[in-house]
Amino acid sequence: FWRTSTMFLIGFLALSNANIRAQETETLEALVQRLEKLSLNNRKEAFELSKIAISRAENELGKEHPTTLGVIGEIVGVYTMEGYCSDALPLALRLLELRERTLGGNAELTLSAVLDLASVYRCLERNDLAEPLFVRGYEGRRQLLGDEHKDTNTARLMLGVYYQQVTTRKDEAEKLIKHSIETAEKIWGDDGGISIFYSGYIIKLYEEQGRTNDALEFAKKRFRYYRKRYNPDSSIVLSEQGKLFLLQHRYSEAEDVVKRAFTQSEKEYGLDHKFTQSYAV
Repeated sequence: FWRTSTMFLIGFLALSNANIRAQETETLEALVQRLEKLSLNNRKEAFELSKIAISRAENELGKEHPTTLGVIGEIVGVYTMEGYCSDALPLALRLLELRERTLGGNAELTLSAVLDLASVYRCLERNDLAEPLFVRGYEGRRQLLGDEHKDTNTARLMLGVYYQQVTTRKDEAEKLIKHSIETAEKIWGDDGGISIFYSGYIIKLYEEQGRTNDALEFAKKRFRYYRKRYNPDSSIVLSEQGKLFLLQHRYSEAEDVVKRAFTQSEKEYGLDHKFTQSYAV
């Protein structure tokens, strides 16, 4: 979400470093790609594979090599997204310590590691530790990259969503999230996918505050975006239509559409996929 692509970094170093044999680098890349594709239903397999990937990177490149740290960051991201944050924590702590020691406290990759660790602490509900890291990541990127840089914008959204979900600072959350949406529109266009994705958070905030009309404004735009780009019978379009119906208090129609989204998602992803299960709730 906010990290530089490790796959790009591995590919680049394979070309630029004559001491790394191409086959070895491809093997390391394949390990990381295989880990990324795991559903992590088999937690033991994922954990063992991550140890192998880190070990190979350390042996082939060194413990403090940029690609080794990139592999660790990738694994932290996979674990965090899948909810295995207790496994991610020691890796995230190690990554930040190494980034700070090798690059300094305000380098771009260090700030990415700061946000990685913030997300892990948020997942573990250690909000006393998460909040200052979210603030540090955002403010650090603002100073380093500028207010309207895409990475600064990502950090701004992360802080806004944190305020929305955890604190009573809803006014600050709204300001940060709306700023993120507006900046994304400047970067990628008014109808860009990033701003549409970000709008889901402001819709949620408005729903929590009972501001249905404000939520509807963004929900209609989301539905038009997905309907234009995807099959109207796809699960994502049906899901957005169901959300729109709920905001319009068209409950029976919403229930029917969400059932259809569940059935379609089962065909697209399988019954146990997290997307499918989200429609079953």
